[in-house]
Amino acid sequence: MHRASMKIYGTADKGEWVPVPLYKRNPGPRRPSAMLMCPGCGEEGSLHDHSIAADGRVTPPIRCPFGCGYEESDFVLDGWSFGAVTAVPSPSSAAFKASTASA
Repeated sequence: MHRASMKIYGTADKGEWVPVPLYKRNPGPRRPSAMLMCPGCGEEGSLHDHSIAADGRVTPPIRCPFGCGYEESDFVLDGWSFGAVTAVPSPSSAAFKASTASA
């Protein structure tokens, strides 16, 4: 299990996360999310397409989108206090296309 520390202000380091209390992906409601500094390479990535449980557990598994090879299936955001949130599908995903298709 990897536990990531929260950084409230300033620059986050590898493996730390920053809260994004009102993330907005169009279309869709504003909702809490997080930016994570990859524990492998330190690049910043968004967790908007992940669900986060009330205890900070992240699903699906974290995979570095920058190709460093970091992957963790048991990942927790320490200090997460925004309640449970569900993933916001990417506009290019099949789930997004299905949710916006006209009947």
